[in-house]
Amino acid sequence: MKAIIGQQTVDAWCVTHTEDEAYEEWVQHYFDNGTMMWHPRHPEQLRFSLMFGGQARVGDYLVQNGPSDLKVVSPKKFAKEYRIVKTDE
Repeated sequence: MKAIIGQQTVDAWCVTHTEDEAYEEWVQHYFDNGTMMWHPRHPEQLRFSLMFGGQARVGDYLVQNGPSDLKVVSPKKFAKEYRIVKTDE
């Protein structure tokens, strides 16, 4: 999904973990290149490079503002600071 913070549009993903989930292309890229993976013993926990913060939990949001700028945002902060862009898809 796209979201707006201030005057900037960013890619955002609400972290979910289901067997049949199809991820957005930018999210799938992080899984495919090994940057991101589900914790083997804690399936509600997403692990990734410490460069990006280290972990997120189901319900958190990942926000990408460029290929090397990925951050974890809590649901409360996301609701307060971001606005989801509606698309015609």
